[in-house]
Formats: sequence, structure tokens, C-alpha cells
Amino acid sequence: MPDNNTSTTADHENEKKPRKIGCVTMMWGVAFVGGFLFWYNGLREVPLRISPETTYITEPLTADGKRVDYFAAYKQMVEPPNIATDDNGYRLVFQHLGDTAWSEKLSPEAIQKLCEELGLDPNTQPDMEYVNFYTFVIKQLEKQYPEKYEETAELVKQHGGRVDPFEIARFIEEQRGDPHIFPATKLWVEESNPVLDLIAEAVAKPIYFAPIVSTRESPGLMESYYNTGNFQESRNFARSLSLRARYRVGIGDFDGAIDDILACYRLGRHIASRGSMLDVLVGIAIEGIAVTTAIDVSHEKRATAEQLERLTEGIRNLPPMMTIERCFELERYIMLDMIQSVAIKAKKMSEVFPIPSRLAVVVDRLGYDWNLIARVTNERIDSLIAGTYTSTLPPGTIRIDYDYRPWLWLTLGSRSQEMAEVFCMGYEHGDMFCEALRRAECADNMRQITLAMLIYERRNGTLPPTFSVDENGKPLHSWRVLLLPYLGDKTLAELYSQIKLDEPWDSEHNRQFHTRNLDIYRCPSAVKNDGESNYSVIVGDDLLFGNAGKGHSLDGRKRHQIILAERKEGICWMRPDAEITQHATETDGINKTATSIGSNHNGGANFGWCDGSVKFLTETIVSSQLNDFIRGTDTNDPW
Repeated sequence: MPDNNTSTTADHENEKKPRKIGCVTMMWGVAFVGGFLFWYNGLREVPLRISPETTYITEPLTADGKRVDYFAAYKQMVEPPNIATDDNGYRLVFQHLGDTAWSEKLSPEAIQKLCEELGLDPNTQPDMEYVNFYTFVIKQLEKQYPEKYEETAELVKQHGGRVDPFEIARFIEEQRGDPHIFPATKLWVEESNPVLDLIAEAVAKPIYFAPIVSTRESPGLMESYYNTGNFQESRNFARSLSLRARYRVGIGDFDGAIDDILACYRLGRHIASRGSMLDVLVGIAIEGIAVTTAIDVSHEKRATAEQLERLTEGIRNLPPMMTIERCFELERYIMLDMIQSVAIKAKKMSEVFPIPSRLAVVVDRLGYDWNLIARVTNERIDSLIAGTYTSTLPPGTIRIDYDYRPWLWLTLGSRSQEMAEVFCMGYEHGDMFCEALRRAECADNMRQITLAMLIYERRNGTLPPTFSVDENGKPLHSWRVLLLPYLGDKTLAELYSQIKLDEPWDSEHNRQFHTRNLDIYRCPSAVKNDGESNYSVIVGDDLLFGNAGKGHSLDGRKRHQIILAERKEGICWMRPDAEITQHATETDGINKTATSIGSNHNGGANFGWCDGSVKFLTETIVSSQLNDFIRGTDTNDPW
């Protein structure tokens, strides 16, 4: 008789065997699917293809024909053909200074490359040395006052972070008790004249362009670009030119000062012409140094009308500013070259961006759709060029979504989209870059208007009246109309001749000019309404511009009194009765109300000063100091 228990046990074991095999199969299946999904969404790469939508340009290609040669394309696009001739001022500077003015010395290989591109003999040694003012002062202190060297050097260092070189010189001289014992500015100027003359000669040439060179077989555009940019030294050259200009003004050499101011302007325009955002920002900073350099600092020695007209003409004849469109097109090459370098594994992502170390290993090993990244980058730059992109991030922040939203990195598409945002994070605040350009253009407008006011005062003995009046004292025309012949522009002088000055500004004949757009009277950052101006004078009984329509002399006035101000809301450029009142400015401050002084710039406004300069005041300025600047009663020299 069979054993039922044995039979049941065997059947049970037989039933279990297929289940065991099925479970293992299922586990392998899950592992395979999981591995596939991990590869598909995590490690899989979609290689970058060459096309107008991704790489933007399809030639020139590298020697292997597999990549776009952005380095060569950029050089073709921005480097002038006469870079190795005497037309290139940078060639002249490098020939005589080499890299002695550089904060970081170039490698022998880089110098060899630069000399080759500039058509210079690499074996020729520099025959001049540039010494900036700070270094010079420290050396003089050590030589003349060794017993107080440490103490005074520390004071110089502290003040060097807050004021310009001219003020440091004056500070040192005051510390010694006798300005003639340590004439730091004069000594430095005398020693630096040959180098500063060289720089002035160089920037007066048709071009001033540092070639982009690389010592690597496969050069990266960004690193090659910034390695030979020499940005800090360009700023130092500008500060030195400005310091010598101020010294020359102080001794009455106005023609020499004008030469230095114009050289500073030209240097800024040349640097910006190299094209990248950094170049343009450095160029703006250099031009800002020129804009803030005074031409009238005392009542005993003043520039003549002819000298001021020469300065105005020089400013008007400067090369045009780099356009926003051109700059972003060049930035596109730099960014796409970086994307291509990471896509072909020539660089790691963590080498390009400041990715937190705890994430760097993961980010570097993940796969990306490089075509999507390139397309998003091109779309972002297109929107910046069109002026349609606005950042959603708070000012001063950058996108680091990969650190805070890790779930977006789980799929290839969303991860690639996020990585595209990381590549574009330098453009998150591209609108702020555009505003920097507009603010610089605004300062240039105000500089020319301020100089025109000084020219008017030299020619007529007084500043232009707030408005002209008829025989009954009724306002006829704004100071803007009266200033047209003094702005150094033939078109504006012709416009002046067409206006009937003996008729009111809003007469039937004169109304035809109300909507005429005069760029010099319009802030580029303001809302563009036809015929409006964003520059005004401040009107008050004891100010430079009075309520009765009478011009005042600058005799006895302080050089740091405000002569011109911005206004946020525009008015018709011909209107004579809508200037900013003293009461409004002293009550409201900057950017507090639409009727007071203010601007469409962030954080403050530009102002023209009696010394012919233009400077930016922040809206946080102490009200008492602002009021002193308006009245001309400040007892300290703030510059």
C-alpha cells in the first residue's frame, strides 16, 4: 500500500520547482529592465551633432572633421586683418612693455605665440617698465621714510580700497605735514610719462587688439581668451591716464589733460571691441574712469571754450560702443565651444562649473542629450539678443537647481534641460549686462551736456538760463533748446536754426519739433516716448538755475556741485517749465517719487557736476550730503 504522505511530499516539491525557476527569471528580468532604464535615463549619451540648430555654425571644422573649430571661427570673426602691423596699438605696447605690466606673467610659450601673431621678434626684450601708482608710493615711502614705512604703508593700503590714487597722494602728503616734502603725484607722473605717452600713442591707432592665442594642440576658446585678455592691467592703464590728467588740470595743462582723458576713452572702446561680455564690462569700467575725470577744478585756472570744444569733439568721434547683439553673438561661440568640449569628454563638467564636490562625481558620470543642451543655449542667446528674456531669479543669485531639486536629474530629458540651464546661468542676468551698457551710454550723454553747459558759460559769462523769456517774462524755450549749438553736432545746430526763438515753445511753428527724438537728451534705459528728455536741471533761488529764467556764473562755485540730473519720467525736450524743483529733491531724495531726481537705472542716478565730470550717486546717499551737493555747500571734497 503506497505511502500517501511520501507521495504528497514529492508532489509538493515538484510543484515548488517551477516556481523557483520563475522567481529567478523574474528577478533577472527586473534586473535587466532596471539596468536598461538606468542606462537609458542615467548613462546614455546623445552625441552632439553638427547643425545650425545645435552648433550654430557648421564650419570651420577641426583637423579630424568631427568638431566645430570655434577657436578659429572666433578669431576670424573678431580679429582685425592688420593685427600684426603698426596700425595695432597693442603691438606697440607689447613691443616695449612685454608682459611686465601683467599681474600674472605669461608662459614663454604664450609669449612666443603672441609675438608670432603680432609680427614681433620673441627675442627682443622690453625696454620700458610700467609701475602703477600704488607700487610707486610704497617704494617712495620705503626710500624716504624708512622709520615710518610700515605704519604709512598700512594706511596707504587701507585708503587704497576706498579712494582713487590722486586722493592717496594727497593723503600721504597730509600725513607728512608738508605737501612739498612728499609730492607723490608729481614724482610718479615724471617717472611714468614715457610709459603713459606710449599708451596714449597706442590707443590713438586704428586698432588696439590683443590676439587670442593658445599653447594647446586643441585650444579651448574661453581659457585661451581670458589668458591673454590682460583685463586688470587695462584698468590700471586707465587709472594712470586719469591720474595724470587730474595732475595736469591742477597745473593748468588742460590740453595735456584732454589728451589723457580721450586716451582713456579710446582704451575703453578698444577693449570692448574684443567682444565678450567681460571685455565689454571692462571697457565700460574704463570709460567710466574717463567720464568721472574732471576738467575744471579751480577758479584760478580754467579750460577755455576752445579746449572744452576739443574734448567734446573727441568724445563724439570715438568709435561706436559694442552693440548688445554683437556681444551676445560672440558669447554664443564661447558657450557652444564649452558645451562641445564637455560633450566630447575633453573637459569634465566639474572643471567648467563650480559644482559642489559631493555632486561632482555623479554629475560628471551621468549622460546627457547634448543636442537639447545646445538648442536651449541657442534659444536663450536668441532671446537675449531680441531683448525678450527676463530672468526669474532674484538679483545676485545663480541657478543651482542640481543642488536643490535632484528629482529633475532622474531622466535624460529633464536632466539635460537642467544642465542647459547650468550652462546658461551666466546669462541669467543678461538684462543686467544690457542695463550696464545703457547706463554707460547715459553717462556719455550727460558728459556731453555738462561740457556744453561749461562751453556756454565760457562763451556767455553765465550758464544757460533755465528758460528764455519774452518781454513780459513769460517762458519761451527750455535750456535744452538754447544748448543745441554748443553740443558739437552740426545736425543739432541746424535744428536750432529752424526753431523760432521769439515764439513760445508750443507755438504753431515750434510744435512740429515736439516729437523730434534727440538721443543726447534721452536716457537709453527710459521708456521711449517721442520727443521726451530724461535730463533736467534743479531749480531754486540759490542754485545754479533759478526760477526767473536767468543764467548764473560759475565764479565762486564749488567744483562738486550738481549741474545736471536725471529724471525718471520724461518731459518734452522743448518744454521750459517742468524742471525738478529744489524742494522736491531735498524732500524726496533719489528715486523716491516721479517728480524728484531719479532714473531708470538700478540703485541710483547719474549726475553732471560743475567740474565737467559725471558721477553716479546711489539712492541710499545721506540726504544732508545730497542737499549739500545740490546747493554747493559741501565743505569736503568727495572725489
